[in-house]
Amino acid sequence: MLGLLSAIPFGIKVTFSLLATIIFLLYKFFTKHFDYWRKQGVKFIKPVPVFGSVASSFLLKEHPLEFAQRWYKENEGLPFIGYFQGRTPTLMVFDPDLIKQVFVKDFSHFVDHGFIISEEADPLQALNLFNLQGLRWKEMRAKLVPTFTSGKIKGMFPLMVECSEQFDENLQEMADRNEIFEAKVR
Repeated sequence: MLGLLSAIPFGIKVTFSLLATIIFLLYKFFTKHFDYWRKQGVKFIKPVPVFGSVASSFLLKEHPLEFAQRWYKENEGLPFIGYFQGRTPTLMVFDPDLIKQVFVKDFSHFVDHGFIISEEADPLQALNLFNLQGLRWKEMRAKLVPTFTSGKIKGMFPLMVECSEQFDENLQEMADRNEIFEAKVR
């Protein structure tokens, strides 16, 4: 066996050694944080290198909302679970009381929500309060919070009912005429 290894040219040995070292370092880089949730004592979705726990979404096999719903059903009863977006540990909270705690009382500690959406590709989703990040999120939240007090929402309710009734009438008219319409506006 040793005689067989000595027959391989030195350059090929060095090349394979470098390649093996690079692969090993890349593997360590992509899996470095994969023990994060275990150390925290949190149940988590098993990750795979490069993709984390979201491989099915990244490979377009499943919509992100579908796998979130699947995870919710599989972990029903738990207040939260951990998962990985690539190599980044991420927490998915299910418990309504914890969600309220995060969004109302501790919002200043949770400014990045993990969903980065291209503003050019989908401005409606990208500028949604749940998808904004950092300073833009804080500024938008500061503008919107005074708008949604219970009194103002009660005052808006009749207008919302009127708009939904008008929308329903318009859709019914279009359905009666068998009219085709675009549901998503860009």
